Amino acid sequence: MSRAIPHAIRRHTPFFVRLSSFLIGSAAAQGMASLTGLLLAHWLPKHDYAIYTIMTVIMGAMMVLTKGGVNLGYAALVGRDWPDVNKVDAASKLVARVRRMMSALMLPPICIVSGLLLFQNGAQPVQIAALLGLLLLSWFFDMQTRVVDLVLYYAKQTTRVQMLDTGLNGVRLVGTAALHAVNALGVVASVMVSVLISAMRVVPIKRWIARLVPPSAANQPPETDYMLVRSTALRQVPTEIFSVFQTQIMLFILSFFAGSGSVADYGALTRIGQLLGPVQTMSYAFLIPVFAGYKDHIVRHFVRISLLCAIPALLLVVASWLVPDLVLLLIGAKYASLQGPLLIAMINAALYSSLAISWNLLAHRGFNHFAWLQIPVGLGWCLVAPLFLNISRLSDALWLQAGFSLGYLVSIIADIIAAKRRGDI
Repeated sequence: MSRAIPHAIRRHTPFFVRLSSFLIGSAAAQGMASLTGLLLAHWLPKHDYAIYTIMTVIMGAMMVLTKGGVNLGYAALVGRDWPDVNKVDAASKLVARVRRMMSALMLPPICIVSGLLLFQNGAQPVQIAALLGLLLLSWFFDMQTRVVDLVLYYAKQTTRVQMLDTGLNGVRLVGTAALHAVNALGVVASVMVSVLISAMRVVPIKRWIARLVPPSAANQPPETDYMLVRSTALRQVPTEIFSVFQTQIMLFILSFFAGSGSVADYGALTRIGQLLGPVQTMSYAFLIPVFAGYKDHIVRHFVRISLLCAIPALLLVVASWLVPDLVLLLIGAKYASLQGPLLIAMINAALYSSLAISWNLLAHRGFNHFAWLQIPVGLGWCLVAPLFLNISRLSDALWLQAGFSLGYLVSIIADIIAAKRRGDI
């Protein structure tokens, strides 16, 4: 027994070293990204910060919808074929093809909704045109490297990717501070810096992927793989649309019923919730591949990983409850009166972060057959909630958004039960 324990430690040491390095790098990268967002909450007038909030939410929604579940199918193919670089290269070509198809469907309505929200919150026509142009540029750069950068995680290149993202977030922080120092920081300039950082990520990521998986015109994906990714994406599209709806409905409610000041308050509180970002990044880079490799006691491992990832979220909620004034210092004096909405927003962030990680663990094993349940559960909540919530108030609107997490919970339980009945776990 005494020899077995050191042997187990030595066997897992490379993993724990990579995990520790990744966590340090992730904390640094996410910390600088969060600091940039928090500084923008301090520096931008509330009117500008409301427009900036809309852009950040829309950009996140665009990334989700133009992937449309493609990442799940790609993860299944890479997990099956790695390290066969010819098959992985064929899968990468296939993913690019499906993503172009998804983008052609999703980009027009995204641009229309973006323009409407920006106009409702007081953006000028020239400003709207510039921001929509930056939105499309952001999509273009995302198409170059996102999803396919999963290859680097399977090749144990997580630390390298994290160092790149840390450096780029540092550049973004310095660039934002420099614009503020010369009194040139506005909403368009802030979004432009973010888009430039996305552009700077493209060349190194593509170069690293090409070294691992040299592209070849001969590597054409089989039709069965195409159908797998396409069917996975199409199966996920309704859920992805509804997921985006959950954040968009907040912007519409606050824009049309409460005004741009409440939109800015919502955006500032959301920035605090993004402190949980490193946990989600770690789950994607490490815990999902680890969980995908388990063959026995899958439910037990699922529960353990889910509980582990929920600890930081719980700590953030406790801090917002016990010392709200201290937490609100992160976003500045303009938002010092938001003690009540802060606690609700952090409960919302904790529920979303924890349940999204749990759902992703199952989805990346292909257990996402009941993800569609999020839609009827969420729509049912939308019908019931206004009976006892005044959604024109920020606090009640946040409770409305928190209730959407019930759909995640229902779909997780349903997929676990279905997987047990099929004998998959």
